[in-house]
Amino acid sequence: MKRQFLALGFAALFLSCASFAMERTAMDRLLQMARSQPDSAPFRLALVHSLGDAQIKKGTAFDSNGADFIFAVESAQAPSMNLDDQSVSGLHRIPGSDLWFYVTQLRVGTSHRF
Repeated sequence: MKRQFLALGFAALFLSCASFAMERTAMDRLLQMARSQPDSAPFRLALVHSLGDAQIKKGTAFDSNGADFIFAVESAQAPSMNLDDQSVSGLHRIPGSDLWFYVTQLRVGTSHRF
């Protein structure tokens, strides 16, 4: 009985670590695409898939990997964004869409507001 419990514990730990690594890898890829091909259709699809269409439409879509953050919003006009009570410039519109995104680095281990 103890061995079965121990085996299940190791399996759960392995699967959770593998799942985290896959999520982190996907986020690394999304950030890399944002920097290297921000105007591409594949990036737009990856952004919506990763952050969620509903969250993007609500203006609450973001994800992070360590200090690297990405934010996205859908807006027909240039949106404004405040991050930690500071106005942000440089949101990028993906051509042919109303999808805007912003990539930045923030201090890790603290709360942030946007």
